[in-house]
Amino acid sequence: MQSACNMIMEKKMKYYAPVLLISLCYPSVISAASYDLTLDIQPVVYTASENSVNIGGALTGNWNIQKKQSMFCYYSGKIDKETIISTETSSGYTTVFENTSYDIYATTQPGIGWIMGAKDGGSGGVWAPLLAARETQVFPYPGGIPEYVAPGADVRLAYVRIPGLLNPGKIIIPGKDIAKVKCYRQGKLMDTATIRTAAVEMTIKARSCRIQTGNQTVQMGTLTRQAFSGLAVGQNIEPGNTATMNLSCDKDVIPFVTISDNNNPANVSDIISLSSPTATTTAKGVAYQAFYNNQLQSLGPKSPDKGTKNQFQVGQITTADNQAVPVALQFKYLKTNNTVTAGDANASVTLTFSYQ
Repeated sequence: MQSACNMIMEKKMKYYAPVLLISLCYPSVISAASYDLTLDIQPVVYTASENSVNIGGALTGNWNIQKKQSMFCYYSGKIDKETIISTETSSGYTTVFENTSYDIYATTQPGIGWIMGAKDGGSGGVWAPLLAARETQVFPYPGGIPEYVAPGADVRLAYVRIPGLLNPGKIIIPGKDIAKVKCYRQGKLMDTATIRTAAVEMTIKARSCRIQTGNQTVQMGTLTRQAFSGLAVGQNIEPGNTATMNLSCDKDVIPFVTISDNNNPANVSDIISLSSPTATTTAKGVAYQAFYNNQLQSLGPKSPDKGTKNQFQVGQITTADNQAVPVALQFKYLKTNNTVTAGDANASVTLTFSYQ
């Protein structure tokens, strides 16, 4: 701000009438102001299979809104840097969308998160992701003008899939402040604007299946050590025993399943370990393996998310609602050591279904 000055001059006019000539030098004020943005997202309808979208994938396949803000800040002395930073805590997940890495933020609904990006409002510019840990620069972009009185930005937001089951029906995601836009001049913060979302309505009509059978116990039978004597390590005793689970599925669903070792949840091999493996009453030198359509299956984590490690397809795409889909798994003894010790050979697995 420039200093003010006041000058008062006295001049004697004809007839000696004193006249005061007053000249006022007003302060030269450099003003600043900020302008918030509300993202008014149209209703979102999700009708795909429950797990058909990868974690981090856009719920509807694209951005849910893109909106131009002509200015976020005004500063007559010109802004030389504009940044964005999240007011939310990251969910811990990230995704790459259109070659840019974004932090994912959770909504109030399980299975649904969001990402946001912004770019300089001009025809050029590159999309800057909204991050939780640091500011990302929107203006100026490489090759653009270095400073401007009132920089704005294009802003876009997409709802994305995160782990969790989708709640069917109509839901409301509340509006909230999600980001700050910060405007700088020569490293000094001149003003801050807010980006917020209005409440958005979502309708979840995810297609899925219902499991018609409950927990099962597969009786593998009692064998003697001699039954393994003719086997090499890594060979199975044939033909094994079968457990069949029945699903009832909506139309246009492809069911998948992951088999998990309850004794060792981190096990991603193709060998199911025995329960209480160190107990003196537990058999040694044997284990189990699982097969689907005579194909050996490896184990994985207890997750229905698309792309879960060692998840495999257990049926073709369904063609009608309430279609029955039987899932038959074979379990076989496996010789794991040349020395087989008699004892209990119990094991337990969990099947996690995914509907894609």
